Amino acid sequence: MVLGEVIVSDRIVYYESAAALEGGELAYRPEILRPHMSTQQNLNTYFATSSLFARLGERAQVMGFEMPASSQAGNVAAGITVSSATIASGELLIRDPALLKSFRSLHDKAYVAEMEAYGVFDACEKQRVPALIVRGISDFGDGTKDDAFHTIASVAAAIITSDYLIYGWQRA
Repeated sequence: MVLGEVIVSDRIVYYESAAALEGGELAYRPEILRPHMSTQQNLNTYFATSSLFARLGERAQVMGFEMPASSQAGNVAAGITVSSATIASGELLIRDPALLKSFRSLHDKAYVAEMEAYGVFDACEKQRVPALIVRGISDFGDGTKDDAFHTIASVAAAIITSDYLIYGWQRA
């Protein structure tokens, strides 16, 4: 993952679920939510489109969006970049990269962590509303942050979202 990269959820892992065992030990029992099958199929088709990255680049250019060449906070995407990944979600504000790495023991594909996805996804599921989480990477959950990437990541995610709604999403 790099700053400015956009992640589309293939699943959400809620890391807060646990059972308190004897001796103060916690047994983690993560809940996992996935987009509906039709959404997964739409995503597969969307990502397989040969014109995807050219189209995203054009959309970014029209919006006047430019990815910075570098940041003191870490590696930066070379341009509009999107990939599918598992998102770890819970109530913790992550400020320790070791904690993020520990989420991989709950699900080995969890490379992104944030605080809102599970709640949004769960509420949509309960109302039988299809859900998909699209997040821009603004930091790595450590002490090195570049505040400019809050806006950059949001705009990049908005570009991907609008493109997906036009070219990827098929109403069931």
